[in-house]
Amino acid sequence: MEVRIVRNTRWTRQRLYYFMEDKIEDLQRGIRKANIEIKNVPKKPHEDKHDLVKMVVKLSETIDCQINKNDIKDIYRVQVKYKKDKHNTNLPIVVELSSTIQKTDFLKMALSFNIRHKEKLRA
Repeated sequence: MEVRIVRNTRWTRQRLYYFMEDKIEDLQRGIRKANIEIKNVPKKPHEDKHDLVKMVVKLSETIDCQINKNDIKDIYRVQVKYKKDKHNTNLPIVVELSSTIQKTDFLKMALSFNIRHKEKLRA
């Protein structure tokens, strides 16, 4: 009898664990829906969020997709995971926009810019 209770409790906890794991994945996916990752941008000495925001606003003007600083919820460089990459100055920049529509427009305009111009976007 006790073994059955322990098995049932374990089974119930395992189901709850998988349910919570799925819920966390759904929430994380929802949060990232409006994110843009910009790669190969050299890091400036003493770079801060203000510098990154100015860079993204300037980039948006270049591709004719007006994003102002109020449209950016957060901006940061991805942290170094491995010691060998510690001195890498081209860490990706993650831009959290206020809506997925802005993200879609930004990506469409960046693609359109690269199609229209022989000189592609680069840092």
